[in-house]
Amino acid sequence: MTAGMIAILVKSSIDVGGLEKVYKFAKDRFDTTDFNADPTIRYQFWNVSIGTITQMLYITMTQPSMQRIYSVRNMNQARALFVIATPFYVIITVIGIVEGAFLFAYFSAKGCDILEAGIITNVNAIVPFAVLELFRNQPGLAGLFTACLSSAGLSTLSSCLSSLSAITYEDIIKVNFREMKPYQSTRIAKVFVLFYGSIVMGLSFSMLHIPGSVSAIFQGFMGCMDGPFCALFILSLMCRRVTTTGISIGLLCGCALVFWLIMGSNFSDVPPYPYLAHGPTDECSVYGNSTDAMIENTLEYYYSNVSTMSLIDVPFSTTSSSSPEPTETIVSSSLLHTIYSISYILFSVIGFCTTMCVSLAASLCTKRQDTIDERCLFSFRKHVLNILFTGSHAGCENNGKRNYCHEDVNFLSTETEF
Repeated sequence: MTAGMIAILVKSSIDVGGLEKVYKFAKDRFDTTDFNADPTIRYQFWNVSIGTITQMLYITMTQPSMQRIYSVRNMNQARALFVIATPFYVIITVIGIVEGAFLFAYFSAKGCDILEAGIITNVNAIVPFAVLELFRNQPGLAGLFTACLSSAGLSTLSSCLSSLSAITYEDIIKVNFREMKPYQSTRIAKVFVLFYGSIVMGLSFSMLHIPGSVSAIFQGFMGCMDGPFCALFILSLMCRRVTTTGISIGLLCGCALVFWLIMGSNFSDVPPYPYLAHGPTDECSVYGNSTDAMIENTLEYYYSNVSTMSLIDVPFSTTSSSSPEPTETIVSSSLLHTIYSISYILFSVIGFCTTMCVSLAASLCTKRQDTIDERCLFSFRKHVLNILFTGSHAGCENNGKRNYCHEDVNFLSTETEF
């Protein structure tokens, strides 16, 4: 996937005429100076910086992440895993963000904003269209990009499906059928993988009927889970007073609230969020007026003088640039419309805060647990001070003091009844 994304960046920048030209055509896409605190503005400094905190935390708490942590030998290797993976995750995220600006510059240099001109009607079709356009003279590269995209998607999907199957078996099946034989448990796990895979396939087809980009839809629906579940883990680790009943009530309230916001923002009569200012459309006649003509033209021929024409020579035009400004808020006629217009990036934080507040309030109204396993609680001395200043965990060696590293590893590796 990374190779395919880098190939798009390199080829589009070469065709446009270099990074300087890319910035000239797409400089408004790199504007990060919007400090407006309006939550209905989708992409501004506060929403992006605050709204993504719980999303990043949730990644470290998911079952696929736990599978990778359990595959290493000790705590030090687990920490090194996160330290090594974090820069790569940031780089891939930045590449994905910059890729959109590069493609906008590419089509602006050609004088044809394909989305504004109606050549494509779905914003998710921009990258596939651009791949066919960019690599038309390099046989096999378009297919290579598709293979890269599929491999990345299938890799993530396989981890998630196996995780769902493992959780279902361990937390539901195994606790009720302890005498089950290994071959039976393996078959049941495979059936659950098939079951969850069928659900995922159904959801993927239903995405066709939800307007907007796949990224926005996915992050919006993930807000139902990552924020509330992040609050669940933090409360369980840091608060002695929280109870199972209280945190369950808080979790349900957090998920329900975010789900209500998602359904309202996608299926109510709230106007769609305005796109950024579009590019020129005065050179779009080459693609024709329909999707079929676009595909035929893109696959069979380019400009008649493709061998001599350079994108650098195409003048930049601002023809009919009448879209709303990127910081323009959606005008709502009611309070409900304003609520539904909240940026999807904040859904995770909203679910997190709701779950935290409701869980603490509900826990105070319910009976606290009689016994608490101290190994399940976060200790500032044990997990921070000892690691930073005394090196108790370094190498997991035992120097006559209490070895917390071995204690934690043994605890994680032992089936414990709670």
